[in-house]
Amino acid sequence: MWYDNWSEMGPLIQYITYRDIYDARLPLNIKVSDIMQNGKWKWPQDWYDKFPLITSIEDPTIQNDYNDIVVWISKNEEKVRFSVKTATIDLGTEVPRVRWWRLIWYAQCIPKHSFIFCLAIQNRLSTQDRMAKWGLYTVNRCPLCQNDNEDLQHLFFKCKFSSEVWSKAKEMAEINCEKSNWQELIRRLANDCVNKNIGWVVKRLILAACIYYIWLERNGRIIKDVHNSSQEVYN
Repeated sequence: MWYDNWSEMGPLIQYITYRDIYDARLPLNIKVSDIMQNGKWKWPQDWYDKFPLITSIEDPTIQNDYNDIVVWISKNEEKVRFSVKTATIDLGTEVPRVRWWRLIWYAQCIPKHSFIFCLAIQNRLSTQDRMAKWGLYTVNRCPLCQNDNEDLQHLFFKCKFSSEVWSKAKEMAEINCEKSNWQELIRRLANDCVNKNIGWVVKRLILAACIYYIWLERNGRIIKDVHNSSQEVYN
């Protein structure tokens, strides 16, 4: 009665104090039907003068066999049955579906590999060039080859260490991509990745594993000062 949004006025507790409810000897958990008699309101007598707006609410039709449902007012201002999917769509930002999702998420994927792969595609890995913008690095140097600054393109392609791992992985996965360019590789594979045969499953597994273990080696050298050879990383 007091807390639900059953009337156009909204929850009545916004207008009636707990003292008013107590003085009227009405329980807090009372239902709308409990304060009606023969289809008419039976408000406390002094409320007609004290709360004219509330006592002027039209007599509702009570259906004892009616089950309440939770509804959602969509962004189109339509009342629909509530679902998490509907709420997520309405509250989220609409963005076009990317083509590369097929490379990452599929039934046979290894979640931890796919997670790092997903971050890499969106350039959200904490490479030194990104962290330098936050003031966390004063010197940017690739921990794998020590020859150049570290960014996503260098880490996975231009770095001599990564190139050795990557060349073996491409040969095993039979991935033909002449240009060692991150965006070009993703675009090429996303366009070709339409088949569900075992060959494409293997290609995606190897690609994600290669990215994962290069990133793992990179972190191991920075955090633990542990150095493995490119052959050990590949194996």
